[in-house]
Amino acid sequence: MSPDATAARLHELGERYFATEHTYDPYNATLLGLTEFDHLPGDPSEEASARAADTFAQIAREAARLDPAGLEADQHVDLAILTSLVRGAQQDAEHSLWAANASAKSYVSRQGLVFQAVPAMTVTDAASAERYLARLDGIAGSFEALGERYAAEAARSRVPTATGVGLSIAQLDGYLALDPTEDVLLKPLRAGAGRPDDSAHGCPAIDPSVMQRALRIVTHQIRPAMAALAGRLRTELLPVARPDETGLGSASSRAGPRATRPR
Repeated sequence: MSPDATAARLHELGERYFATEHTYDPYNATLLGLTEFDHLPGDPSEEASARAADTFAQIAREAARLDPAGLEADQHVDLAILTSLVRGAQQDAEHSLWAANASAKSYVSRQGLVFQAVPAMTVTDAASAERYLARLDGIAGSFEALGERYAAEAARSRVPTATGVGLSIAQLDGYLALDPTEDVLLKPLRAGAGRPDDSAHGCPAIDPSVMQRALRIVTHQIRPAMAALAGRLRTELLPVARPDETGLGSASSRAGPRATRPR
């Protein structure tokens, strides 16, 4: 392979890593300001973790086969960074420590990321509104899959801490106690409510039907799914949760690589 072809392949592998990481963890992509993944609600299933781990392993193998002889100095750095990131991402997907640590703490918590990332989304035009609604529409299914994942991990004796489960339940219960019209997941729309139309400068007014659709999804899909997840945590995980001083607790779980786009 010529030096130019090697450099091009390195770039392709970097882009593939980037797409895989942020498809697997789209909420982190949102927090990094990457809007192209904003339509994804996240898939916490075992199958999704296995697919991501397999793809990362393939990228690592292909990167290892690249001949660095013809690469520029900065490309050598890119190759080293990619190799490190993809191996870490593979291990994160394989072990999925978050799945064995039901918690409300930051990046350890898949449901906690929803409360963190969705309010950080921006809705400024029809395209961003569709991404936002698509994500909302998938969150209920993601919560259902998350409950299944927690239960499956617990059945394999990968049980969370009692404190972590309690924090998760309290977080969900606290959310459900709030007025749906003030729901934190509606924040991206409230930020633009009443904004005058300025289409000439790329800031059109948000169609009122978007808020109506979002409120219906939150009220009739997401909130019932959250209540069901809280119920599973309370009845299935809390009784088997371990004392905090034994084994790997939520505090020891690592967040994994926070991927940014390779150069």
